[in-house]
Amino acid sequence: MLKFLVDSIYIGGLVFKNKKRRRIALGISAGIGILMAANSNYSGIAGFIFTGGLSYLGLLFIMGVYVMIKDAPNKRERQRYADMFQQANFSAFNGSYPQFLTAEETEYLRVLSFKSMIPLKEWQNKHSLFEAYFNAQIIKIINKPDDNNIVKLHIVKKALSDNLPWDDKHIPQNKDVISLGVDYVNYILLDLNKNAHAFIAGETGSGKSNILKCLIYQCALKGHEIKLIDFKRGVSFADFDRVVEIYSDYDKIQAVLETLVNETKRRPDLFREKRVESMEQYNRLAPYNQMKRIVLFIDELAELIRAGDRETSKAITDSLESLTRLSRAVGINVIMGIQMSSAEIIARGFPF
Repeated sequence: MLKFLVDSIYIGGLVFKNKKRRRIALGISAGIGILMAANSNYSGIAGFIFTGGLSYLGLLFIMGVYVMIKDAPNKRERQRYADMFQQANFSAFNGSYPQFLTAEETEYLRVLSFKSMIPLKEWQNKHSLFEAYFNAQIIKIINKPDDNNIVKLHIVKKALSDNLPWDDKHIPQNKDVISLGVDYVNYILLDLNKNAHAFIAGETGSGKSNILKCLIYQCALKGHEIKLIDFKRGVSFADFDRVVEIYSDYDKIQAVLETLVNETKRRPDLFREKRVESMEQYNRLAPYNQMKRIVLFIDELAELIRAGDRETSKAITDSLESLTRLSRAVGINVIMGIQMSSAEIIARGFPF
Protein backbone atom coordinates (compact mmCIF):
# COMPACT_ATOMS: atom_id res chain seq x y z
CA MET A 1 0.00 0.00 0.00
CA LEU A 2 2.82 2.38 0.89
CA LYS A 3 4.53 1.60 -2.44
CA PHE A 4 1.32 2.35 -4.33
CA LEU A 5 1.00 5.67 -2.46
CA VAL A 6 4.61 6.65 -3.18
CA ASP A 7 4.37 5.58 -6.86
CA SER A 8 1.16 7.55 -7.35
CA ILE A 9 2.64 10.73 -5.84
CA TYR A 10 5.80 10.27 -7.94
CA ILE A 11 3.81 9.87 -11.19
CA GLY A 12 1.64 12.83 -10.23
CA GLY A 13 4.83 14.84 -9.72
CA LEU A 14 5.93 13.95 -13.26
CA VAL A 15 2.63 15.28 -14.58
CA PHE A 16 3.12 18.56 -12.69
CA LYS A 17 6.68 19.03 -13.99
CA ASN A 18 5.00 21.16 -16.63
CA LYS A 19 5.29 24.76 -15.34
CA LYS A 20 1.74 25.74 -16.24
CA ARG A 21 0.25 22.68 -14.57
CA ARG A 22 2.45 23.11 -11.51
CA ARG A 23 1.32 26.75 -11.11
CA ILE A 24 -2.32 25.66 -11.32
CA ALA A 25 -1.78 22.89 -8.76
CA LEU A 26 0.03 25.23 -6.38
CA GLY A 27 -2.73 27.80 -6.76
CA ILE A 28 -5.42 25.23 -5.94
CA SER A 29 -3.39 23.95 -2.98
CA ALA A 30 -2.84 27.49 -1.68
CA GLY A 31 -6.57 28.20 -1.91
CA ILE A 32 -7.41 25.00 -0.06
CA GLY A 33 -4.69 25.78 2.51
CA ILE A 34 -6.16 29.23 3.23
CA LEU A 35 -9.71 27.86 3.61
CA MET A 36 -8.67 24.99 5.85
CA ALA A 37 -6.36 27.17 7.96
CA ALA A 38 -9.18 29.63 8.52
CA ASN A 39 -11.61 26.90 9.59
CA SER A 40 -9.47 24.57 11.69
CA ASN A 41 -7.25 24.40 14.72
CA TYR A 42 -4.23 24.95 12.46
CA SER A 43 -4.38 28.70 12.05
CA GLY A 44 -1.69 31.07 10.93
CA ILE A 45 1.31 30.45 8.70
CA ALA A 46 2.00 26.98 10.11
CA GLY A 47 -1.57 25.90 9.45
CA PHE A 48 -1.46 27.33 5.94
CA ILE A 49 1.80 25.50 5.13
CA PHE A 50 0.59 22.22 6.65
CA THR A 51 -2.86 22.14 5.02
CA GLY A 52 -1.59 23.59 1.73
CA GLY A 53 1.23 21.03 1.52
CA LEU A 54 -1.17 18.23 2.39
CA SER A 55 -3.53 19.43 -0.34
CA TYR A 56 -0.69 19.49 -2.89
CA LEU A 57 0.31 15.92 -2.02
CA GLY A 58 -3.34 14.95 -2.35
CA LEU A 59 -3.49 16.46 -5.84
CA LEU A 60 -0.30 14.60 -6.82
CA PHE A 61 -1.79 11.34 -5.52
CA ILE A 62 -5.11 11.83 -7.36
CA MET A 63 -3.37 12.75 -10.63
CA GLY A 64 -0.94 9.82 -10.27
CA VAL A 65 -3.81 7.34 -9.74
CA TYR A 66 -5.64 8.80 -12.76
CA VAL A 67 -2.55 8.41 -14.98
CA MET A 68 -1.94 4.84 -13.76
CA ILE A 69 -5.54 3.83 -14.51
CA LYS A 70 -5.48 5.51 -17.90
CA ASP A 71 -2.11 3.95 -18.76
CA ALA A 72 -3.04 0.41 -17.68
CA PRO A 73 -3.88 -0.79 -21.25
CA ASN A 74 -0.66 0.75 -22.57
CA LYS A 75 1.31 -0.97 -19.85
CA ARG A 76 -0.03 -4.36 -20.92
CA GLU A 77 0.71 -3.51 -24.56
CA ARG A 78 4.24 -2.36 -23.71
CA GLN A 79 4.88 -5.68 -21.99
CA ARG A 80 3.45 -7.58 -24.95
CA TYR A 81 5.79 -5.89 -27.43
CA ALA A 82 8.74 -6.16 -25.05
CA ASP A 83 8.19 -9.95 -24.95
CA MET A 84 7.94 -10.06 -28.76
CA PHE A 85 11.23 -8.21 -29.26
CA GLN A 86 12.99 -10.38 -26.69
CA GLN A 87 11.76 -13.58 -28.37
CA ALA A 88 12.94 -12.25 -31.75
CA ASN A 89 16.28 -11.18 -30.21
CA PHE A 90 15.67 -7.77 -31.76
CA SER A 91 17.76 -5.35 -29.73
CA ALA A 92 20.08 -2.36 -30.11
CA PHE A 93 23.88 -2.39 -29.77
CA ASN A 94 23.51 -1.62 -26.04
CA GLY A 95 21.12 -4.51 -25.48
CA SER A 96 18.00 -2.35 -25.15
CA TYR A 97 14.75 -3.40 -26.79
CA PRO A 98 12.32 -1.05 -28.62
CA GLN A 99 9.91 0.62 -26.23
CA PHE A 100 6.24 0.96 -27.20
CA LEU A 101 5.01 4.57 -27.13
CA THR A 102 1.60 5.04 -28.77
CA ALA A 103 -1.00 3.45 -31.03
CA GLU A 104 -2.96 5.67 -33.43
CA GLU A 105 -5.89 4.35 -35.44
CA THR A 106 -7.74 5.41 -38.57
CA GLU A 107 -10.45 3.61 -40.51
CA TYR A 108 -7.87 1.61 -42.44
CA LEU A 109 -4.65 1.72 -40.40
CA ARG A 110 -3.16 1.15 -36.98
CA VAL A 111 0.09 3.08 -36.53
CA LEU A 112 2.38 1.87 -33.74
CA SER A 113 5.23 4.07 -32.51
CA PHE A 114 8.34 2.71 -30.79
CA LYS A 115 11.35 4.41 -29.23
CA SER A 116 14.37 2.56 -30.53
CA MET A 117 18.13 2.79 -30.97
CA ILE A 118 17.97 0.21 -33.77
CA PRO A 119 18.63 1.55 -37.30
CA LEU A 120 15.60 1.78 -39.58
CA LYS A 121 17.19 -0.60 -42.10
CA GLU A 122 17.22 -3.39 -39.50
CA TRP A 123 13.52 -2.80 -38.81
CA GLN A 124 12.77 -3.03 -42.52
CA ASN A 125 14.79 -6.24 -42.81
CA LYS A 126 12.42 -7.78 -40.21
CA HIS A 127 9.34 -6.71 -42.19
CA SER A 128 8.15 -10.30 -42.80
CA LEU A 129 8.68 -11.29 -39.17
CA PHE A 130 6.55 -8.39 -37.92
CA GLU A 131 3.81 -9.21 -40.45
CA ALA A 132 3.74 -12.78 -39.15
CA TYR A 133 3.54 -11.56 -35.55
CA PHE A 134 0.69 -9.13 -36.22
CA ASN A 135 -0.94 -11.45 -38.79
CA ALA A 136 -1.54 -8.40 -40.96
CA GLN A 137 -0.02 -6.47 -43.84
CA ILE A 138 2.49 -3.77 -42.86
CA ILE A 139 2.59 -1.19 -45.64
CA LYS A 140 5.29 1.06 -44.20
CA ILE A 141 8.06 1.09 -41.59
CA ILE A 142 9.44 4.62 -41.27
CA ASN A 143 11.12 6.99 -38.86
CA LYS A 144 9.24 9.91 -37.38
CA PRO A 145 10.26 12.84 -39.63
CA ASP A 146 11.89 14.84 -36.84
CA ASP A 147 13.24 11.99 -34.70
CA ASN A 148 15.27 9.02 -36.00
CA ASN A 149 14.90 7.26 -32.64
CA ILE A 150 11.16 6.82 -33.13
CA VAL A 151 9.97 4.15 -35.58
CA LYS A 152 6.41 3.90 -36.89
CA LEU A 153 4.78 0.70 -38.16
CA HIS A 154 1.77 1.25 -40.45
CA ILE A 155 -0.39 -1.88 -40.05
CA VAL A 156 -3.44 -2.49 -42.24
CA LYS A 157 -6.70 -2.82 -40.28
CA LYS A 158 -9.02 -2.98 -43.28
CA ALA A 159 -8.35 -3.27 -47.00
CA LEU A 160 -9.15 -0.29 -49.18
CA SER A 161 -12.39 -0.48 -51.13
CA ASP A 162 -12.16 -1.19 -54.86
CA ASN A 163 -14.53 1.71 -55.49
CA LEU A 164 -14.79 5.07 -53.76
CA PRO A 165 -18.21 6.72 -54.34
CA TRP A 166 -17.66 10.26 -55.57
CA ASP A 167 -18.41 13.16 -53.27
CA ASP A 168 -17.46 16.82 -53.73
CA LYS A 169 -15.78 16.68 -50.32
CA HIS A 170 -12.91 14.89 -52.09
CA ILE A 171 -12.07 18.06 -54.06
CA PRO A 172 -9.09 19.97 -52.59
CA GLN A 173 -9.56 23.66 -51.81
CA ASN A 174 -6.41 24.61 -53.72
CA LYS A 175 -7.46 25.61 -57.24
CA ASP A 176 -4.41 23.97 -58.83
CA VAL A 177 -4.64 20.62 -57.00
CA ILE A 178 -6.95 17.77 -58.03
CA SER A 179 -7.71 14.51 -56.28
CA LEU A 180 -6.83 11.17 -57.91
CA GLY A 181 -8.00 8.82 -55.16
CA VAL A 182 -7.10 7.68 -51.66
CA ASP A 183 -4.48 5.48 -50.07
CA TYR A 184 -4.29 4.11 -46.52
CA VAL A 185 -3.17 7.44 -45.09
CA ASN A 186 -4.72 10.27 -47.09
CA TYR A 187 -5.75 11.51 -50.52
CA ILE A 188 -3.55 11.00 -53.58
CA LEU A 189 -3.30 14.46 -55.10
CA LEU A 190 -2.03 15.87 -58.37
CA ASP A 191 -0.57 19.38 -58.08
CA LEU A 192 -0.82 20.87 -61.56
CA ASN A 193 1.91 23.38 -60.75
CA LYS A 194 4.44 20.72 -59.75
CA ASN A 195 3.30 17.81 -61.94
CA ALA A 196 2.52 19.34 -65.30
CA HIS A 197 1.67 16.09 -67.09
CA ALA A 198 0.38 12.66 -66.06
CA PHE A 199 -0.41 9.20 -67.42
CA ILE A 200 -3.52 7.30 -66.33
CA ALA A 201 -2.59 3.73 -67.30
CA GLY A 202 -4.71 0.59 -67.28
CA GLU A 203 -6.21 -2.09 -69.48
CA THR A 204 -9.69 -1.89 -71.03
CA GLY A 205 -12.36 -1.85 -68.33
CA SER A 206 -9.93 -0.93 -65.54
CA GLY A 207 -11.58 2.45 -64.92
CA LYS A 208 -9.36 4.91 -66.82
CA SER A 209 -12.35 6.78 -68.25
CA ASN A 210 -13.95 7.06 -64.81
CA ILE A 211 -10.78 8.58 -63.38
CA LEU A 212 -10.57 10.99 -66.32
CA LYS A 213 -14.22 11.96 -65.71
CA CYS A 214 -13.45 12.74 -62.07
CA LEU A 215 -10.46 14.85 -63.09
CA ILE A 216 -12.42 16.67 -65.81
CA TYR A 217 -15.24 17.36 -63.34
CA GLN A 218 -12.83 18.86 -60.81
CA CYS A 219 -11.11 21.00 -63.44
CA ALA A 220 -14.50 22.27 -64.64
CA LEU A 221 -15.53 23.26 -61.11
CA LYS A 222 -12.22 25.04 -60.61
CA GLY A 223 -12.78 27.10 -63.76
CA HIS A 224 -9.97 25.66 -65.90
CA GLU A 225 -10.27 25.58 -69.69
CA ILE A 226 -10.64 21.94 -70.73
CA LYS A 227 -9.94 20.24 -74.04
CA LEU A 228 -10.53 16.52 -74.64
CA ILE A 229 -9.16 14.28 -77.38
CA ASP A 230 -11.36 11.19 -77.53
CA PHE A 231 -11.55 8.85 -80.52
CA LYS A 232 -14.83 7.39 -79.23
CA ARG A 233 -16.30 10.77 -80.17
CA GLY A 234 -17.03 11.72 -76.58
CA VAL A 235 -19.49 8.89 -75.93
CA SER A 236 -18.04 8.23 -72.47
CA PHE A 237 -17.94 11.95 -71.70
CA ALA A 238 -21.38 13.01 -72.90
CA ASP A 239 -22.17 14.61 -69.53
CA PHE A 240 -19.42 17.17 -70.16
CA ASP A 241 -20.22 18.17 -73.76
CA ARG A 242 -21.38 21.64 -72.64
CA VAL A 243 -18.21 22.50 -70.76
CA VAL A 244 -15.57 20.50 -72.66
CA GLU A 245 -14.34 20.87 -76.21
CA ILE A 246 -14.12 17.30 -77.60
CA TYR A 247 -11.91 16.45 -80.59
CA SER A 248 -11.91 13.12 -82.46
CA ASP A 249 -10.89 14.07 -86.02
CA TYR A 250 -7.14 14.02 -86.75
CA ASP A 251 -7.17 17.31 -88.65
CA LYS A 252 -8.94 19.11 -85.80
CA ILE A 253 -6.66 17.45 -83.26
CA GLN A 254 -3.61 18.63 -85.19
CA ALA A 255 -5.03 22.16 -85.26
CA VAL A 256 -5.80 22.29 -81.53
CA LEU A 257 -2.34 20.95 -80.65
CA GLU A 258 -0.72 23.61 -82.82
CA THR A 259 -2.88 26.25 -81.14
CA LEU A 260 -1.72 25.09 -77.71
CA VAL A 261 1.91 25.10 -78.82
CA ASN A 262 1.46 28.68 -80.02
CA GLU A 263 -0.04 29.51 -76.62
CA THR A 264 3.10 28.19 -74.92
CA LYS A 265 5.01 30.82 -76.92
CA ARG A 266 2.51 33.67 -76.46
CA ARG A 267 2.22 33.46 -72.68
CA PRO A 268 5.94 33.95 -71.91
CA ASP A 269 5.78 37.20 -73.92
CA LEU A 270 2.96 38.38 -71.64
CA PHE A 271 4.95 37.34 -68.58
CA ARG A 272 7.91 39.33 -69.82
CA GLU A 273 5.75 42.44 -70.29
CA LYS A 274 4.55 42.21 -66.68
CA ARG A 275 7.98 41.15 -65.40
CA VAL A 276 6.63 37.97 -63.83
CA GLU A 277 7.63 34.30 -63.99
CA SER A 278 4.37 32.39 -63.64
CA MET A 279 0.67 32.45 -64.41
CA GLU A 280 -0.18 33.01 -60.75
CA GLN A 281 2.01 36.13 -60.59
CA TYR A 282 0.60 37.39 -63.89
CA ASN A 283 -3.02 37.03 -62.70
CA ARG A 284 -2.26 39.00 -59.54
CA LEU A 285 -1.11 41.92 -61.70
CA ALA A 286 -3.86 41.58 -64.33
CA PRO A 287 -7.13 41.18 -62.39
CA TYR A 288 -9.30 42.12 -65.39
CA ASN A 289 -7.45 39.94 -67.90
CA GLN A 290 -7.10 36.66 -66.06
CA MET A 291 -5.13 33.89 -67.74
CA LYS A 292 -6.83 30.50 -67.43
CA ARG A 293 -5.13 27.20 -66.81
CA ILE A 294 -5.63 24.91 -69.82
CA VAL A 295 -5.88 21.16 -69.22
CA LEU A 296 -5.69 18.85 -72.25
CA PHE A 297 -7.06 15.34 -71.69
CA ILE A 298 -6.18 12.55 -74.14
CA ASP A 299 -8.32 9.45 -73.68
CA GLU A 300 -6.01 7.08 -75.57
CA LEU A 301 -2.49 8.21 -76.39
CA ALA A 302 -1.66 5.20 -78.59
CA GLU A 303 -4.51 5.98 -80.97
CA LEU A 304 -3.43 9.59 -81.20
CA ILE A 305 0.12 8.89 -82.31
CA ARG A 306 -0.94 6.14 -84.73
CA ALA A 307 -2.51 8.51 -87.20
CA GLY A 308 -2.83 6.76 -90.56
CA ASP A 309 -1.22 9.56 -92.50
CA ARG A 310 2.54 9.71 -91.86
CA GLU A 311 2.69 13.49 -92.23
CA THR A 312 -0.21 14.01 -89.81
CA SER A 313 1.31 11.55 -87.36
CA LYS A 314 4.64 13.40 -87.41
CA ALA A 315 2.94 16.78 -86.97
CA ILE A 316 0.94 15.49 -83.99
CA THR A 317 4.03 13.88 -82.42
CA ASP A 318 6.07 17.06 -82.88
CA SER A 319 3.30 19.18 -81.35
CA LEU A 320 2.99 16.83 -78.36
CA GLU A 321 6.74 16.93 -77.81
CA SER A 322 6.80 20.74 -77.88
CA LEU A 323 3.70 21.00 -75.72
CA THR A 324 4.92 18.70 -72.96
CA ARG A 325 8.36 20.31 -73.00
CA LEU A 326 7.28 23.96 -72.92
CA SER A 327 3.88 24.10 -71.26
CA ARG A 328 4.69 23.51 -67.58
CA ALA A 329 5.68 27.08 -66.78
CA VAL A 330 2.74 28.68 -68.60
CA GLY A 331 -0.20 26.88 -67.00
CA ILE A 332 -0.94 24.21 -69.62
CA ASN A 333 -1.22 20.58 -68.50
CA VAL A 334 -1.56 17.30 -70.39
CA ILE A 335 -3.26 14.28 -68.77
CA MET A 336 -3.24 11.13 -70.88
CA GLY A 337 -5.03 7.81 -70.67
CA ILE A 338 -3.06 4.85 -71.99
CA GLN A 339 -3.79 1.10 -71.99
CA MET A 340 -0.19 -0.11 -71.93
CA SER A 341 2.50 2.25 -70.71
CA SER A 342 5.06 0.63 -73.00
CA ALA A 343 8.38 2.31 -73.73
CA GLU A 344 7.61 2.24 -77.45
CA ILE A 345 4.37 4.22 -77.17
CA ILE A 346 5.74 6.73 -74.68
CA ALA A 347 8.98 7.23 -76.59
CA ARG A 348 7.08 7.88 -79.81
CA GLY A 349 4.83 10.43 -78.14
CA PHE A 350 7.50 12.03 -75.96
CA PRO A 351 10.93 11.63 -77.54
CA PHE A 352 12.71 14.02 -75.17
